[in-house]
Amino acid sequence: MTDLISRDRIYDGMSQAEFDQGGVIIRRGWRVLTTAGRVTIVGVRLSLLNSRGVTIDSTVLSRARARAPWYIPKGYLLLRMESVLYLLQPRDGRSQALVDTLRGAGARS
Repeated sequence: MTDLISRDRIYDGMSQAEFDQGGVIIRRGWRVLTTAGRVTIVGVRLSLLNSRGVTIDSTVLSRARARAPWYIPKGYLLLRMESVLYLLQPRDGRSQALVDTLRGAGARS
């Protein structure tokens, strides 16, 4: 099966993700972008997807920064993709595991 990628949708043919976590609430500022989002790492790209698989934002891992500072609620993490700041909340409360995975994959901390 060939990998099919359009400008704003990732199809099922691209299932070779190195990291994939679903059920993530993704916020930008006070606005909730999706309550069932997905964070994926494929190769050297980090992507945020909504519940339909449409890309919210995508960047190279070296331009992403993930951290869980003391001043945000427990279970959340801050993700800066280039100049945009996102607040992520994995549904299972595994935000630190997500930060560790992103650090191990090459994102800055």
